[in-house]
Amino acid sequence: MGHVIIDIVLLVVGILIILKFTISGFLKSLLSTCKLLVSVAIAFLLRVPVAHLFGNLFFDGFFVNGVYSALRDNDTTSSLVSLLYNDSYATVLAKFDVDTVKLGQDMELLKGGERSDELLWSISQNAGNGFSLMVCSVIAVILIFIVSLIGLSLLMPIIEKITTAFDGVKTANRVLGLAFGVIIATLTLWGISLGLYAVISYIGPFTQGAFDVQTLDRSMILGFFRKINLIDWLVAIVN
Repeated sequence: MGHVIIDIVLLVVGILIILKFTISGFLKSLLSTCKLLVSVAIAFLLRVPVAHLFGNLFFDGFFVNGVYSALRDNDTTSSLVSLLYNDSYATVLAKFDVDTVKLGQDMELLKGGERSDELLWSISQNAGNGFSLMVCSVIAVILIFIVSLIGLSLLMPIIEKITTAFDGVKTANRVLGLAFGVIIATLTLWGISLGLYAVISYIGPFTQGAFDVQTLDRSMILGFFRKINLIDWLVAIVN
């Protein structure tokens, strides 16, 4: 009886997903599904130029002057200066356009007692711009993600109107939405199947037979997904 209930629940879930995508249409469904992924992709693609822009406009001078002031006053408690003395942090700084070779050489001179204004400015500009880019990269990713998400959300009603303006387009959009819904429903049910088998394989021995893998195998839907290897199918389609 338990496997019958599982089949009914999964069948309802699959039908609801297919109906949702069919009613929404392909383009709107695709945009809704990919909205977060597209926003993340845009954020990471644009983060470097936007981070440089933020740095040039707002942050570079702040960090450069901050490092210089801390070095000039010999403020070893400064969090920025403490990072400069941490050799293992060089690999991180190198990712943010810091010339770590030059920085290492300058820091050795500083440790050796040299404190010329030229040396302090060399360290400050090299490391300060790196700290600025590091902070600005985080800000850029967050802001671009939010803006992209809002922009894509605003586009959805426009796309929906365009796709429903003509009967032929509307029909094709519905048919493609149906096909897309079947794909998403299949992947969703496959994911549920993997999750259930993983959970039951761990908790089954402690349920005194109430839940076990054999019960799941008797389910038509779960049994089907257990027998096929969907990953191999996807790889074969892609290739």
